[in-house]
This record gives sequence, C-alpha cells and structure tokens, in this order.
Amino acid sequence: MNAKLFEFAYTPYILPLALASILLSIVIVAIWRFRNRPLGGVFLRMVIALQIWVIGFALEIAAIPLEGKLFWANIQFFGIFPLPLFWLELTLHFTNRVKQVKKLLPIFAAPILSILVLIWTNDLHHLFRGTPYLDCSTAPFCLLVSDYGPAFYANTIISYPLFLSCFWMMGRSLTITKPVYRQQLYLLMFSLSLPLLTDMLYVLGISPIPHFNFTPITFSVASVFIMVALFRFKLFNLRPLAYDLIIENLRDGIIILDNENLVIDINPAAQGFLGVTDKQVIGKPASELLERFPDLLAQFKGKPSLHAEITVENAAKKLYFDVVISPVNYKPNIQLGRAVTIRDVTERVKLYKEVERFAMIDPLTGLLNRRYFFQASEFEIARALRYERPLALLMLDIDFFKKVNDTYGHAVGDEALKALAASLRGALRQCDLAGRYGGEEFVILLPETEKSVALKTAERIRREISQLPIRAENSTFNIAASIGVSVLEEIKSKTLSELLDAADTFLYRAKNNGRNRIEG
Repeated sequence: MNAKLFEFAYTPYILPLALASILLSIVIVAIWRFRNRPLGGVFLRMVIALQIWVIGFALEIAAIPLEGKLFWANIQFFGIFPLPLFWLELTLHFTNRVKQVKKLLPIFAAPILSILVLIWTNDLHHLFRGTPYLDCSTAPFCLLVSDYGPAFYANTIISYPLFLSCFWMMGRSLTITKPVYRQQLYLLMFSLSLPLLTDMLYVLGISPIPHFNFTPITFSVASVFIMVALFRFKLFNLRPLAYDLIIENLRDGIIILDNENLVIDINPAAQGFLGVTDKQVIGKPASELLERFPDLLAQFKGKPSLHAEITVENAAKKLYFDVVISPVNYKPNIQLGRAVTIRDVTERVKLYKEVERFAMIDPLTGLLNRRYFFQASEFEIARALRYERPLALLMLDIDFFKKVNDTYGHAVGDEALKALAASLRGALRQCDLAGRYGGEEFVILLPETEKSVALKTAERIRREISQLPIRAENSTFNIAASIGVSVLEEIKSKTLSELLDAADTFLYRAKNNGRNRIEG
C-alpha cells in the first residue's frame, strides 16, 4: 500500500472533528442494544455512516500529500452517500410507512452506488472530480479543493430531494399525530434541517473556512437530538403513528407496552377507562398506570399473551373489562412489546346476567321458574341424602283463583300473584327455594327442615297470605291458599318427583277438607 496515504500532520482543525467522533461513539454505545429494533437499527447505521464521514474528513485534513487527501476524501463517501437513504428509511419507519422501505430504497440506492463506483474510477473519466488540488492559503496546512464534476452534482440532485421528502413526510405527520408526539417530530425536523442547511452552504461555497465542510460536525450534533427524540418515549422499540387516527377513534382501549413494560402509547378510550391522560403515562411503567387497578395489573406480569375478563370495583360502580394481551413482533424471533386491548363489557355482562336471571326466574312473580327450581331442588335433595339431613317441600295453591280473575280481571289476578310472591320472599330464609309451579301454584323447598318446623312454616305462610290486601279498581279483597307439606324422610324413593307427588296429595286433601288450610 502507498505509504503517502498515511502521511499525517497535526492541525487544530481536526479537534472539532475529534470531538464529533467521540460524540458519535457515545451515541453508538447508547443505541447498540436497540440494534435489532426497527428504528434503532436504522439509526445505528446512520450514526456509523456519520462516524465514517467524520473520521475520513479528519484524516483528509491531517493528510499531507494530495494523494493521501484524495484517498481519505473518497473513504468519506462510504458514509456520506448512504446518509440520505438512512434518513429516508428512518422517516418511513417513524411515520409508519414501513411497507415502502423495500420498494423505495433500491430505487435510490442504485444511482448512489453507481456514483460511488465513479469516485474510485475517477482517474479514468474525471466525472466526479475535474482537477483536484491543494489550497495552502490556510498555512501551515493545506485543504483539498475537489473541483467537483457532474457526477457529484448528480448525487446532489438525488440526495437533496430525498432529504426534503423526509422533511415533507414528517411535516405531514404533524397533522395526524397526537400532540404528545409532535415535539419528537419537531426535534427530528430540526435535526434534519441543521446539517442540510450547512451542506447547502458548503456546496454554494459559503463557509467561514474556505473548502472546510462543517456538515459532519453539525450532523454529529444533530444525531444527539435524534437520539433524544427517539429515547424520550422509548421509540426505538415501537412507534404507532400513521394508524393513530384509527386507534384514536376505537371504542376499545389500546395500550402499547415495550419489553420493559413501559407505556409507548395509549388511546383516548383507554385513557377514559383508567382516568389518565397520555402525557401522564407515556414513557412510564405500566405499574404506575395501573396502580389503582391491581386486578388489571396482575394480568401484565410475565404473560406475553392472554385473554381474560376482569372486574374492577370502585366507589361508584362495578365495571367489567375484557382484556386481550398480544405480543408485537418485529420478526418471528424478535418481540418489540405487547399490545393490550381493553374492552368495556360492563353492559354486555349486565345483559348476560339479566338474560341468565330471566332463564331461571319467573318474569311475573320474580320467583324461580319451574325448570330452575327443579335443578336447584335436585342438588339440595342430593346434599340432604349425602349428609343425612332433613328436608321438606311445600306445595301451595291459591283458593278460588279463577273467581278472582273472573271478578276483577287478569291484571288484578297478576297483582295478587305478585303480592303472594313478595310475601313468600319475606317469610323464607335465604337458603330456601321458592318457585312458581304453574298458574296459581307455587312450590317451596326447605333444606335443613324437620316436619314439625315445615308445618309451622306452612301455617305462618298461609296466615300471612290470608292477610294480604289485594287492591282492585274500587275495592280491596283478600285471598286464601291451601298448602300440602311433604318431607324427604317419609318418601321411599327419595326423589324430587315423589316428594312433589306427596305434597300434591296433601294439597288436594287440604282443598277437600275446606281450603285455606295445611295438610301434611
């Protein structure tokens, strides 16, 4: 290798470049752990390209012969030429135009790579540089005057529109992104405009030091601003932007978490559910967001995916949420974080419970319907037999109920049934079962009840029913009921069917013996 390429002399002009290189090294170390993330990987490549530019420029300035300066100037273009492509890729990722990356980058990469070939074959055609020379007016060291040719300006024609298109895309995103992220966009736009303006001044020949390009220095400073913009809300991991408008208007709550359980995004529905604002929680741990909801917080720990329904109780009311936790993957083996969908299903649960209640409740009286009474009674009988406990059943029928309907009308008859049902609820224990057997007939199951107690209970119920005031249009009247009582210990087959038949037999005996009485 030509020894002249490595002939260097110290000049104080390399000091700002040395500082810029140190700065870029710090940035590279800081973002290295994010190299497998979409934004982190792109930004890392950009900073490495900048580092090549800065080091190459420093060596170009320090080099003594023209041959050495040209060599290191050419090396710089391995970092300079990819920069607009990396900026484009970063912008496409940040504005959620990821699908366009594979389409656009090859289109712009081809001419840039072609110009890179022209740089290293310049002696054959002089399309990139005409007649480069040294300007020693800045003695005691000389600066390279490249005397750029048409290939250089062709690259300028490609690069500047790329930078400007990035500027346009980020500016357009300002109109659709949420306010909390706009400061990141402003910072990114400033980071782009600073080196772009510096480079334009250099190309136009406007520089405090002739032929000295300050762009790599300003670009290095801009990289710090970019890092701050991306680090501020952990955006190396995840950045929802273009779909904000969709998510913002969803009724379901959406929370985006990174792998460290930090909140990356939260839509208005989730903010409403949890009583927070995005400014309060973005960038904060999920534990802070959900500290008032321990049941909800428990779903986030160590579970990459989950589908569960949770209940959140506060002083005002009980709320039900359907929670779905799904992993967000960049590649099959790289998880960026988790998407949490929170759907308020309170009304659905209430409706379900209401339907469930109607499936077991008689709609007129509010007592158990016949089907559910049978199911619950079978369970109680099985329990009584297993533990050898007493159990009794009452069958009740309103006396002369047809006469009530014929005299006062069915509406008044319905009111009489409701009044009787209310009386039963007040007279029975919580463990007792009362149901409508059909028409004006009712059945009552009394667990843990001996026959003597069952007869006393039946008599108390009969007496309270006879005292119920039933209001008709212009009068008040009373009703009466006959009750049959059967007990499990007297039934041979020990089944609900036999228990009902025995109670029915005693009920008709009460009817035949004068009504408004009990038999058992």
